[in-house]
Amino acid sequence: MSLSWSQENTTDHYNQLLSQADKNKGASKQIFNSSLKELEANRQALSTEQQEYLDYLQIFNLMYQGRYEEAQENFEALFNRAESTFVKVRIQSSLSNLYAFNRNYRSVFNALQYVVDALPTLKDKSLKHTIYLATANSYLLTDRYQLAREFAEVLLKDDPDSFKRCRALIYRQLADIELNNTTAIQSDIFQNIFDLCQSENQYAISDILALRWYEFQYKQLQGDAAKAPIHNLITAVEKTCLNIDTQQFKSILTGKDALLAQLYLAVGNLNLAQDHAQTVVKDATSLGHSRHLQNAYQVLETIARRQDNFTLAYEYLNQRSAVERDLMTDALDKQVAFASVQHDLMAKEIQLQQLSQTNELLKTQQELAAKESLNQKLIMAWLALMVGLLMFWAVRAIVKRKKLESLVEIDHLTKILNRKGLEDHVGQLLTRKAGQQQPVHLAIMDLDHFKKVNDDCGHLTGDWVLKYVIYHLKSILPEGMILGRLGGEEFAIIGSGFKLNTMLDYLEKMRQLVKDLDYGESAQPITLSASFGVACSDTAGYSLQMLLTQADLALYQAKNSGRNQVIVYQSDGTKTPTVPDSPG
Repeated sequence: MSLSWSQENTTDHYNQLLSQADKNKGASKQIFNSSLKELEANRQALSTEQQEYLDYLQIFNLMYQGRYEEAQENFEALFNRAESTFVKVRIQSSLSNLYAFNRNYRSVFNALQYVVDALPTLKDKSLKHTIYLATANSYLLTDRYQLAREFAEVLLKDDPDSFKRCRALIYRQLADIELNNTTAIQSDIFQNIFDLCQSENQYAISDILALRWYEFQYKQLQGDAAKAPIHNLITAVEKTCLNIDTQQFKSILTGKDALLAQLYLAVGNLNLAQDHAQTVVKDATSLGHSRHLQNAYQVLETIARRQDNFTLAYEYLNQRSAVERDLMTDALDKQVAFASVQHDLMAKEIQLQQLSQTNELLKTQQELAAKESLNQKLIMAWLALMVGLLMFWAVRAIVKRKKLESLVEIDHLTKILNRKGLEDHVGQLLTRKAGQQQPVHLAIMDLDHFKKVNDDCGHLTGDWVLKYVIYHLKSILPEGMILGRLGGEEFAIIGSGFKLNTMLDYLEKMRQLVKDLDYGESAQPITLSASFGVACSDTAGYSLQMLLTQADLALYQAKNSGRNQVIVYQSDGTKTPTVPDSPG
């Protein structure tokens, strides 16, 4: 039975309302709510698919209210009872985003796999575009940046409307920033994307891109003494987030505060830097640990250190360490979940293809047996020649690469490993020792009051002192231990395969050596000592970042307790053991 003209018009009107609500669920809460209100008032006149679509959209209100677990349960229940393929695919697409927020990463990738499998069966171009966007966003949230970029690229090649084009361009640009695709990270490209999305009233997603872009620009400026570019960035950042709901998009505002804290610190405005950083810490009670919280604690730690409040600096460093540990665990969970889902899919594919593979193998064997012997010999001779040539060029490339690596990994002043060299060599060591379950110890050595040497005697004398100390430390460094320069007067010493007490014995000899060295060759009298902070794989695991962080915490304690001593990191903050000489 065909619909009357008036019924068709009514159906079209409801479809337009549904589409309008969908388009504005992240742009205009007012339009979104008014559309849903009219649709709900006419629920009985809606088709089954329209009712399911309405239910799907209404669940977003729970997300806006921060009721994520309830929203997830309702989405899953709707998926189980929905008849419409359109709605079921939309649900899984949204669930993949929601699972990412709730850090249920295995479910993220399972939901994405359902969506990707359904894509070839979808005829509706607009729906496909919506799915591409949601999939790209989910991959961004789970750090699969190349996949996010590819899905955004697929959409952009399929002539999307301006609304979807805006979001696809933003997702691609965000992925390019994370992948450091410098050719695609240009000011004119960013400005064109930002202007397009602003014209589409896509303020929230525009602000996300703007803040990430300004953060990227700030990182390019770090180390530049000029403050004018940073002041320009502050002005630009202050203009963001003016058109978004402050409650609905609190996480975006937190990102703004975290970036402003770093920028104000860079120009020396400690009060504003502290205010913005404290706002991030306060918001973390509802938003949880994030990269923004990590940056905020780093700002607060730096401010406390500049104010010589080492007790507070230690507290902030300890809190930052806890956030970093959670973020590292979170990143590992994402990798494990992705690999696990891919493994399951591969296993299913292998099971389905076993019979056909057996038949193909037999067929291939018969074809090979039928080949002429001469052709086989020619092929083998050609392969041998190619392998020989490849091996020759590979050996040459390896030799050349090793020469280049040795140059870029060595500190030009002290002739020991620089930070890059340390990260490469210690990273390999940690991988080996983790497999063998052998202990690894890392100490950070800091030369006490070294700034005074530079100030009183000049930087040339300071450079001589560094070389002199390292020369003598290398003379007593046990075989197998690694010594490298982290920067300035900070050095890392890494030992493995022996107990902590053995490491402490080595470090005590080094501490005594630095204190007893004769610096008489200098034109001015120099007295020097060293403080050591030690971390172990027993507490930090086999992560270089965690070892450095915990060693830094212990070094803070050594500095704050009189210097010229060795302190091991303890999670409860105690100083065990302490090996002082006399305060230096």
